[in-house]
Amino acid sequence: MWRAAPVRSAAETRHRQEVAREGAVGLLEQVGHQLAGETARARFVRIITALGNGKTLTVRGRAELWMPCGT
Repeated sequence: MWRAAPVRSAAETRHRQEVAREGAVGLLEQVGHQLAGETARARFVRIITALGNGKTLTVRGRAELWMPCGT
């Protein structure tokens, strides 16, 4: 049986986004490569934050994860 997702307040949504972003930044600090540039780090945080917020990995996101660190 299908059930609708619960409705969240704007404050709850922002909090969940902040928690997901903090988790992504923490993960990056643990596994970040010393040669990874700022663009690659920002890309990583953006994608992991979206995944932490329950979004699916898009084709673009998948491609970005496989881009070389210097791009």
